[in-house]
Amino acid sequence: GRCQSLRMAEVEYAAVLSRAVSALGGDERPGQQRLATAIAAAISEGHHLVAEAPTGPGKSLADLAPAIASGKKVIIATATLTLQDQLWSKDLPHLREHGGVAFTGALLKGRGQYVCRAKLDRARAGQALLEERPGPTLERDVERLVRFVATSRTGDFAEVDVADASQRVASCAPRECPGANKCSDGDDCFAEHARKRANTADVLIVHHALYFAHLASSDPVLPEHDLVGFDEATGLADLATHAFGIHPAPAGLRQLAFRL
Repeated sequence: GRCQSLRMAEVEYAAVLSRAVSALGGDERPGQQRLATAIAAAISEGHHLVAEAPTGPGKSLADLAPAIASGKKVIIATATLTLQDQLWSKDLPHLREHGGVAFTGALLKGRGQYVCRAKLDRARAGQALLEERPGPTLERDVERLVRFVATSRTGDFAEVDVADASQRVASCAPRECPGANKCSDGDDCFAEHARKRANTADVLIVHHALYFAHLASSDPVLPEHDLVGFDEATGLADLATHAFGIHPAPAGLRQLAFRL
């Protein structure tokens, strides 16, 4: 929920950023401060912002500090799963501890990035529907996943070491999933639990592809939100046109703008 005793909107983003940087033992970076100032202005004035910064100025904290201080429901979309995990496991916890504001956060990935309990049970029973030749580590990986889901809160494949082929055996694509109401494991579904956490979070970390899947879908994938920031946005045009099945020519871009 939102901060009760101290509204985020009343907290200066510069103070949030300063406290976070000081806790790292870092020096003030003019580029980082300029980026944070530009983002804060875009939020307060309600306009879009395209910004480019070199490696090294601390872009992640510059992105997150104004978003957290705004008091709005914010989605940050990253180009890679690696950066998504970094924001979730490193930058957000640091800001929560040192930024001076209270906020809730959540990480949401595509359904295929979470262990599907139903498919894992079938694989353990030797009933997996294999679309490719099983890898040499499949049996070992299945047992490793069984132990993993017994204690994991998230079921995120990023937290367990198994082969990609084994991951595909124990995961479920969106069109393959019957839905929580029709699945015997629906009440314990990791992907569904992740979506519920996303619905109530102040700051939600997702992947570019998931955000555009949300925009292109008639059934919203993501919760309603006030702001969205795209990190490493150089590939957004190609991703957007692919998600909507539109050619990146002027007519196609006009069609995309109309649909959005």
